[in-house]
Amino acid sequence: MPRRTESSDDRHVMARHSEIYPKEEELQAIQRIVSHTERALKNVSDQLAEAKPKDGQPVTGQGKSESSTAGKTDAEKTFSFQQDRDANRILKGVMRVGHLAKGLLLHGDTNVELVVLCADKPTLSLLKKVVELLPGALKQVASDNTYTVTINAAEAGLIVAGDGLTVLVQFTSPVMREQGNKVECK
Repeated sequence: MPRRTESSDDRHVMARHSEIYPKEEELQAIQRIVSHTERALKNVSDQLAEAKPKDGQPVTGQGKSESSTAGKTDAEKTFSFQQDRDANRILKGVMRVGHLAKGLLLHGDTNVELVVLCADKPTLSLLKKVVELLPGALKQVASDNTYTVTINAAEAGLIVAGDGLTVLVQFTSPVMREQGNKVECK
C-alpha cells in the first residue's frame, strides 16, 4: 500500500497541535508539584492516622476498597492511603481530576485539581488540621522547592502554590454521595 502523502490540512493540524500542547518542561513542572502534593498528603494521612484514637469500631466502607477497584484498570484506580492493616485512616486516598486526569492539559495551564477522599464527611476542623500539617510534609517531600498552602473553605479544600503553578485540593467523602441519594429518594 503506498504511503499517504501529507496534505496542507495535515501540516496545519500538526502545527496547531504543537502550539497548544504544553512543552516538556511545563509537563514536568506540573507532574512535580502534583507528585509532591500527593506524597505530602500521604504523610499527613499517616500523621492523622497515628493521632486518631484507636477504637474498636470499624470505619464505614472499609471492605469496599478491594471489591470496588478489582474490575478497574490501573488508570482508573485511586492512589490509596489505606493499607490492609490500617483501616483507621481519616484521609483514604487522592485522585487526579479534570484535565490533569484525562491528559488534556494545554500550553499555559497553571491550575490543576486533586480530590481527597475522606472516611467521614469532611469538616472545617479537618481542613484546618490538614492545612496546618501539609507545609511540614511538603518540606519533607520536596526540600528544594517552596510551596505555599492556603485554606479555601469556599471550595471545601486548600490550595498548594509554587513555581507559578496552583493545585486545588478538594475534600469529599462517599458518605456525601449516600446522603445525597437519600435526599433525592424522599
